[in-house]
Amino acid sequence: MNTSLKLVLACGLIALLSHSGLAQNLSDRRWGGCSGDVSGVDVSGAYSAIQDMDAFSFKSDGTRVLDQKIQRRLYHDSQGRSRDEGFLPKRPGDTGDPIEHDPVTIRIYDPVIGVRYTLDVRKKVAQRCVMTPVPTPPARSAAAGSVGASPQAGIRNPSAAEDEFLPKRETKSLGTQMMEGLLVEGNQTTTNYPIHARGIGPPNEQPFAMVEEVWFSRELHLRMLAKLFNPRMNSESVDRFTIVSRSEPDITLFQVPPGYTIQDQAPTVPAR
Repeated sequence: MNTSLKLVLACGLIALLSHSGLAQNLSDRRWGGCSGDVSGVDVSGAYSAIQDMDAFSFKSDGTRVLDQKIQRRLYHDSQGRSRDEGFLPKRPGDTGDPIEHDPVTIRIYDPVIGVRYTLDVRKKVAQRCVMTPVPTPPARSAAAGSVGASPQAGIRNPSAAEDEFLPKRETKSLGTQMMEGLLVEGNQTTTNYPIHARGIGPPNEQPFAMVEEVWFSRELHLRMLAKLFNPRMNSESVDRFTIVSRSEPDITLFQVPPGYTIQDQAPTVPAR
């Protein structure tokens, strides 16, 4: 069966499910991708946004220097469709923000018809993946978890000597606040690394602490602001969302523009 026919059948299946009342809860739908991945459907709400991902380093006098800026333009509608536009990063000496230029790649996900596109803007080529419906796994009961081996079987607890060199993590709530017109919940996680901590590469001769601050919107399922300070690398990363609009994006944003050559990807069996 060729891919075009499968796409037509997939559209017909969605229409049939809608008429039968089985497609009312879009958030329960799961799709298997062409690389074996499984994607759900996020129906949290419509928005258009810009994501800024900034990487900073610090000079010896404490001056913070922008080493790289990465930006994305994002669109999301109430049916779970999404569009992600990626741009070349900005580095020292570059003028203007990345988003001032044309995007390099565009990723479109349409769970309503079960298709995903990756657009190469320069070559005007769209890689199309017709996705496969994946059943939602049944919820496991508490009794099911007690059958067979213990969940802790095979997990080795570290010895007291090993535990001395393991990082210790502490998380505290920062409460709530309004950000971009949204109620967000904040958490601060501090990871303390002892001298010669395990699992961080070259041995550290001094203890240090990495601090991460995250502000999350339950309404849009977005980390509106995330900061990570790494004193060992003398660096900081800041990831921020700016909401441009809460209106439904134009449906054409989730379609391949005219003039593109569509190339179909061979599907693989999705993970269960």
